[in-house]
Amino acid sequence: MAFNRHALQADLVANQGSAKGRLVMKLFRLGQALPPRVRRLYHPVYYVIVDIVMGISLPLQTQIGPGLILRHGQGIVISWKSTIGDGCEIHQNVTLGEKDNAAPQLRNNVTIGANAVLLGGITVGDDAYIGAGAIVLTDVPAGAVAIGQKARIISSPTRGHAG
Repeated sequence: MAFNRHALQADLVANQGSAKGRLVMKLFRLGQALPPRVRRLYHPVYYVIVDIVMGISLPLQTQIGPGLILRHGQGIVISWKSTIGDGCEIHQNVTLGEKDNAAPQLRNNVTIGANAVLLGGITVGDDAYIGAGAIVLTDVPAGAVAIGQKARIISSPTRGHAG
């Protein structure tokens, strides 16, 4: 895969106020551009720096458009099966996770608030906003705002409750 200078430049501009975001995106774009043999050697270094030290799980296989903003990047987990369009913004503690062997697909200019969880083969349309703490299991149309979560009781305790 050839080095995508345009994507890196857009990432750097998008993360102007975040040294962490800039570093992660530099390492990500560099890793994607390496030939497979060199990438195998680079991957452990990338994993240690980005995943373990910085707390961002961003696999090199992930397809990401230019201008990804990692806002307060900590605790972010992105499936390698996800795709992320141009100009998206992901806040801390967000998960784009797999369900039934499929992962979320973000179109362009999607914003995902802190602590949101998106699971399965869903599509989030252009210019959509996912609110903080939302749990998203279905498609989100372009321009829509998705908020909230709903817990439900699946069993009752047989003994006293902790308190």
